[in-house]
Amino acid sequence: MCQFLILPQEIEPGMIKPMKLNLTLPQSEIQDGDIICFQREISDQESRDLESQGLCSDPPQFYDFLLNRVVALFKPKFHKSDADPPEFSIVLNQKQSYDTVGYQFITGSVRCEYF
Repeated sequence: MCQFLILPQEIEPGMIKPMKLNLTLPQSEIQDGDIICFQREISDQESRDLESQGLCSDPPQFYDFLLNRVVALFKPKFHKSDADPPEFSIVLNQKQSYDTVGYQFITGSVRCEYF
């Protein structure tokens, strides 16, 4: 099975455009600091499967996630003993409403990282 690569280029934050594969790097105006990523072309079903798991299915979604993520760190108010609840962090999105975040906590779809 032949698979193709998708080569999007981040022009500026929030602006991702596919590269024209018939142009050279200078013709594409690639400069120091430009970001080029690549992704194997995936089917619509694979894309839906990734998104149903809360994962990004394409570079624009991934860069939007990076641009809008907020890591919230939770710590016990007072450290009394090793029996205290451990610290944990969650990754939130600035674009989410309080209702969405609350629903994620209730359903357990927020992934907590314990350390």
